[in-house]
Amino acid sequence: MFGETDKEELYRRLAQARRMFTPTLDPTTRERIQKLVSDLEQHIAKVEARDTDAPPE
Repeated sequence: MFGETDKEELYRRLAQARRMFTPTLDPTTRERIQKLVSDLEQHIAKVEARDTDAPPE
């Protein structure tokens, strides 16, 4: 979904999605934003894991 995007851009998108989330949103929009946040967090975790200094096995 996000491709090879740099970490700064992913963190920016995550912060933006979190700011959009408010309790007053309709249920469908709230669910979509929660999914976006979850997807971004998972993608960031994958990028962070790839960027470690651990030697390849």
